[in-house]
Amino acid sequence: MEKEISCNLKPVEKRLYDSFDLWSKAYEQYFNPNQFRISLNSAIQELRNVTFILQKNKNVIQDFDQWYSEWQNKMREDKILRWLIESRNKIVKQGDLETKSVANVSVIQNWYKPPINEISVNPTLDSNEIAVIVCESLDRDKIGKNSILKIERRWIENNLANYEILEALVYCFDFYAKIIFDAHNYLTNNKPNKCSYLSNFESEIKNIKNDFTLNKDNFLTTYLDINTLEQLNPKNFKIGLREKDFNNFEDNYDFLNEINFKRDKNSNLKEQADFYFEFAKKILSVDGFHIPTVILGKKDASPKFLQLKLDGKRDTYLTIHKIAQIIEVENYESIIFIGEMWVAIPDDDKPELLPGEYTNKMEALMICALNKDKEEYIYTNIFERKNDEIVYGPKQIPQNNTANFLNPIKDVWAK
Repeated sequence: MEKEISCNLKPVEKRLYDSFDLWSKAYEQYFNPNQFRISLNSAIQELRNVTFILQKNKNVIQDFDQWYSEWQNKMREDKILRWLIESRNKIVKQGDLETKSVANVSVIQNWYKPPINEISVNPTLDSNEIAVIVCESLDRDKIGKNSILKIERRWIENNLANYEILEALVYCFDFYAKIIFDAHNYLTNNKPNKCSYLSNFESEIKNIKNDFTLNKDNFLTTYLDINTLEQLNPKNFKIGLREKDFNNFEDNYDFLNEINFKRDKNSNLKEQADFYFEFAKKILSVDGFHIPTVILGKKDASPKFLQLKLDGKRDTYLTIHKIAQIIEVENYESIIFIGEMWVAIPDDDKPELLPGEYTNKMEALMICALNKDKEEYIYTNIFERKNDEIVYGPKQIPQNNTANFLNPIKDVWAK
């Protein structure tokens, strides 16, 4: 066996990973103030020690002083990095940071209106205790029956008030990773591609950042049914059809030969919307149903297909927010949503009713396609079930051609 090659920067790399292990312990103790404080202090000190260990190993880096001075200037100019240095000094010389935990509570009623109530409460209470207090203060006549109670908790340090503290440390972790990554280009005794750590360095750091971004809502935020106070969670996604299987899928549905245009990776958003709408109608005709499906796209990459389980308005709200996080982390540039829906003529005397609650409701198939360039296409087709067949009405384009339920995704692209 080939002898394992030891990188001269291994002590620095190990210290960086040690600091993230301590960060993970703080993550796990987020709602335990005392244990969170202990883990937070340890994580900050260990993270700050990364640069100390790097400087102690300066002899393995060519022209270290000149190289490192450029990184020092970047750290001095960075608000969060300056905060890290000051925080470590305070912990070592003075004691704990001046942290505070804030719990903001809001009521979510629909896709496009802001929360109607937002207050600060004692964050040491559990979610149900907070919910009971909040519900007692609400005007129930103004709260829709499908509303969601959203409780957000944040640990904040007084000198970095605009940042959640664990998120700030992930930023520092990523910054130090870039320094160590760059240091491999200046090693005196071994080549970068021979470092066992470096071979997976970038992907591991990226995965850590992405996992945190995708999952932070799970430990920072609690969603509750405002009527039952039952905790709500987005349903798990099922990865649907893979792009490489698409041709095989087409072989199983001979109706696809009737579609007059081809789907192409380089097709524009409207062409994709047209294709998938015709495709979805045929699927519905053959199977009698269409599972809610999302197709995420970006340049030079195969689309990502997600099958959703949506049992109501609240499930849709939570799921769309989760998809918005995926789009933000993985840099998707377009989304196509396909699903069945209820439609009805609204009754002005009963504004609280959802379309599916009307006796004269109708079934429809809908597709919404939008991208980060603000293109948006919405098609619907009302249909009836007659003698085990699907009979479609004309294709319709709504006058108010905007998908309000996809606003969380539009907000991501607007940043």
